[in-house]
Amino acid sequence: MSMLNKTFALTVRALRVDSRNLSPHLMRAGLCFFVFIFLMSVHAELRFQAPGRTLFGWIIYANTVFASFVVPMLFATAITEEKEERTLALLQIADVSPFTLLIGKSLPRMLSLFQIFIIQLPFCMLAITLGGVSLEQVLSCYMAVGAYAFFIACVGLWCSVIFRSSASAMGMAGILVLAYHLLPLILHGIFSMLSMYPSWTPISLKVIQGLGYFWPTSISTQLPIILSPGYSGGIPEKQIAVNVITGLVFFLLSQRTFQFFNREIDSAPVRRRSQKTSEKSSRRRRAWGSAILWKEFYFGAGGHLYLIGKFVFYGLTVLLISLAIAGWQWSKMNLEYTAVISTNVMFFLFFPLELVLTIARVFYPEVRDKTLSSLVMLPLSIRQLAYSKIIGGLLGLIPVLTYLSLGLLIHPDPLQSIWKEFQSSPLEMSLVILNILGQILLYLHGVVWLSVRMNGLWAIFAAGIIQYFVMLFIGLFFMLMIAYSGVSIPDQAGQFIAFLAAAVVFAFTLFLHINTGFQLKQKAAQA
Repeated sequence: MSMLNKTFALTVRALRVDSRNLSPHLMRAGLCFFVFIFLMSVHAELRFQAPGRTLFGWIIYANTVFASFVVPMLFATAITEEKEERTLALLQIADVSPFTLLIGKSLPRMLSLFQIFIIQLPFCMLAITLGGVSLEQVLSCYMAVGAYAFFIACVGLWCSVIFRSSASAMGMAGILVLAYHLLPLILHGIFSMLSMYPSWTPISLKVIQGLGYFWPTSISTQLPIILSPGYSGGIPEKQIAVNVITGLVFFLLSQRTFQFFNREIDSAPVRRRSQKTSEKSSRRRRAWGSAILWKEFYFGAGGHLYLIGKFVFYGLTVLLISLAIAGWQWSKMNLEYTAVISTNVMFFLFFPLELVLTIARVFYPEVRDKTLSSLVMLPLSIRQLAYSKIIGGLLGLIPVLTYLSLGLLIHPDPLQSIWKEFQSSPLEMSLVILNILGQILLYLHGVVWLSVRMNGLWAIFAAGIIQYFVMLFIGLFFMLMIAYSGVSIPDQAGQFIAFLAAAVVFAFTLFLHINTGFQLKQKAAQA
């Protein structure tokens, strides 16, 4: 009994702390509130053939999105929060074993997830009553999502073990979860194209055949099958078994590597460059007219060396992709097709990735190192400091914007098609562009606002989650208001609704823009 008390002591303490905190209760209540909104939406839309299946589909997909984004961040802080509070060394001195620490920090979070599933059971039973879904489908979906949540929870726990900060652990956990969903799709698309070339056909077929073993173990492919009408395939045993076994492997890996990554956790100094290196660097570089912009360009964006490295890396990436699609034959390559590849790769991959990372880390080092108080002592306003830091960081986007501009200059068909659409229907295209631009600006402002408040690069993921659920709630709210009021909306009102949606988004963006300045002032005063 004493052994069990020692093993689960941290679990009991964490459960008591969570019961007194407001955030876990708000998280469960918020998800339950969304389920209630889904129920009202189904009630308003009586034309659904199977309202029960529609309601349960919304519930289970909301749980999957919640598990994909929130669970990795929740478990990625299990061990890093002890490292950041400098209490991990004290726990190790108290003879708390890695297994006890991992169980004590992860089990309360597992129980919290279990509580979230429990509070949804009444709505699931109601979905069965409404028709279109059976008890077997409900149990199969929840077991599949539970196994998937356990798997990514263990992935987040492992990231928490190997990294020293919560921001790094959350970022790596998010990258691994995205790779789990996107990497097989990307590989399937690439090797499906390469299979058209005879020299790549054998390798491509083997890769596609290997991916065929992965699809039955993926939650993304199993949920649509389980929710299909007349499903009688039973519990997805392969997906559940693979997810649970892989999660256990990550848990054992966390236990086995715990001591290796945390032996000298309390004696890790901040890495600084030597004095000679700093003196040489200061002699080589001279500050520009705007010292803050210069500082952000060199220390945030990496300076000239990083720009040259990005030019080389992006050029080689485009060249290798073009050469691989051409079957590794130079004679089959042409400049126009290379420009198309450059445009797509830069616009859909490197440009958004660099832009989001740049925006997320603009104020993160200052908040983390508590140097905002020193910056505000300069004869500059908060607005000037903020804009100088953002512009200095955005200078690091010169390579990706150069390759994107060259691609569009050589192959301007995308711009021409947009211009033709704009000429044919200028008002509709203006509203579409306005809404897309508003959503992008809202997301970027959300990233900045969260990076200042929460002090972490995981704001990249948190801003996306919050924006998704807030926009979903607003859309469902207006839909329910229209449905229950019985007011008929003419077809011409679509333009007004699009304009109203853009106005709401820009209003949120303006609020975050103004509030970020207040948050920076508060952080500077606290530092």
